[in-house]
Amino acid sequence: MSVTEPSTFDDGRSNWLWLAELSRWERALEVCSDTSPQTAGLAEHFRFVHCVRVDDGRLRREWQDLVASGYANVLPACAAATRLPYRDGVFDCVALDDVGTQAASRYRVLPECRRILRPGGCLFMGTRSRGLRRLTRALTRAGFPVVRAFGAEPSWDAPRCMIPLKRAAILGYERWVRRSSPMRDVIRLMLARLGARRLLYRSVILLAYP
Repeated sequence: MSVTEPSTFDDGRSNWLWLAELSRWERALEVCSDTSPQTAGLAEHFRFVHCVRVDDGRLRREWQDLVASGYANVLPACAAATRLPYRDGVFDCVALDDVGTQAASRYRVLPECRRILRPGGCLFMGTRSRGLRRLTRALTRAGFPVVRAFGAEPSWDAPRCMIPLKRAAILGYERWVRRSSPMRDVIRLMLARLGARRLLYRSVILLAYP
């Protein structure tokens, strides 16, 4: 594909950036995501984006696709997430896709993400609802005293919705924004009143700040 042609990547996976409180938008790191759209979305907003993969072949293919689509500001690196090849405090934002990651590895990655994140930066994590409290505690121990959680509703025809995981916000979203079938809406509203966020939103977005 020529760099003058429209990009094939949809940056809807990075629409969480509208919620991120960042003091600078210079350099971001994307770690071990399953797909390239996250990297492409970051490249739309930051001057430089580094992406880390453990598989060199996969890294090379994704990087070539991104560059061919016009994202020349993406810099690849092959490394383990638990030993990132960067000095302390160099990134304004770190994006970590936690889905599918083993729990033991997940917790070892968090201090490393904190090490390379500068003051005023933000760590993004995409994860599942299960084990959210334990993960929040692990983030706090790793040096992230401020952690904000959002339920994420994927959509094929629009960027995913992000709902603050607080009772008032969940009730408001389920009552006024989300619409499916009448019976399904009633069931979801009952779950919202009960605070059953794990049953309502399987995917969760965490924004953590040092």
